[in-house]
Amino acid sequence: MENQIDLTAASDLDRKFFLAFLKGLASIKYERLLAQVAIENHEPEPDHMDIEFLYSNLFNPNVTTSETFNTLVENCMRVISDLLEKNASKQTMEEYIGLRIVGSEDVKKVIA
Repeated sequence: MENQIDLTAASDLDRKFFLAFLKGLASIKYERLLAQVAIENHEPEPDHMDIEFLYSNLFNPNVTTSETFNTLVENCMRVISDLLEKNASKQTMEEYIGLRIVGSEDVKKVIA
C-alpha cells in the first residue's frame, strides 16, 4: 500500500538502538526549535546531532546498507512529522501505527 510507511529495516535493531535512532532524528529535525527553547530557558544548547553519527554509531554497515539506512531515515522522519506536528492523541496515534506502519511489533511499540 502506498500510504504505509515501511520500517521493516529497523527490525534488525535492538529496541534501545531504535529508540536512540528516533530520538536522534527528532533532534535533527527540530534542532532549531530545541536550541531556541534552551536559550529561552537559560540552558546550554543541546549537542549537534547528524545523520552520519547515527549511522556509524547505531547501525552495522555490514547488515544495513547506506541505501537502506537512507530509506529508513526518510520513513522515520515521515512518522515523526505525522505524529508530532499533528499533535496526535493516544488513540489517533495507535490507529496511525496500526494502519500506516509496516514493521515488527517491537518497532511499533518503540514508536508508541
